[in-house]
Amino acid sequence: MFANRKTISQLSLLTLGLLLACKKDDTNPDTTGIRLFTNKMEITDVAVKTKFLNRAPADFRQLPPSSTTDQVKLSATGTATFGAFSLDYVVAKSNDQYLFTSPGGVQLASNMLLLRDMLKYTAPIYPVATATGFGYGTSEVRVGYDRGSQIQLSRLQFYWLAGQNRHYGVLFNELNEDVATKVSAADTLAVRQSSFSAVLMR
Repeated sequence: MFANRKTISQLSLLTLGLLLACKKDDTNPDTTGIRLFTNKMEITDVAVKTKFLNRAPADFRQLPPSSTTDQVKLSATGTATFGAFSLDYVVAKSNDQYLFTSPGGVQLASNMLLLRDMLKYTAPIYPVATATGFGYGTSEVRVGYDRGSQIQLSRLQFYWLAGQNRHYGVLFNELNEDVATKVSAADTLAVRQSSFSAVLMR
């Protein structure tokens, strides 16, 4: 049994109307580009995002300056330094992408693993003994893209409300799209992805 053309037309218009009614474009300059996760899902409602971000630290609501990483210096030994900092990151390059891995020293408490879960590029994690019990150690991974005399560094700002505790900061990495599945009902995670250019010294 086939529907007639009039019925098909009406169904098409009804479907289009429903899709347009459900579409919620975020045109609020205070929330555009910011993604919000809780209870294993992404929240796209602009009013909810706005209400949550009104309580976020000012440092999260604005783009941070990039002056501390205004240049990346590559060495012949396969390491790199950022800005005025002398810490050597191990460099791995694939096509135009650079991955910079720190020599270790990053410790994560067991209840802080969401910070690692939100990152697209990570180093192996391993358990370490701490004064307060067992925690984890890893390395920081930074991501950049070769643009000739410059490097485009990825930047991920985060604001994580875990119960009554607030954590926020900036990491030079990209978002793991599976992070929503890691955010519990007791947590709310807001992130903003951006990038900036630094001078690439070879």
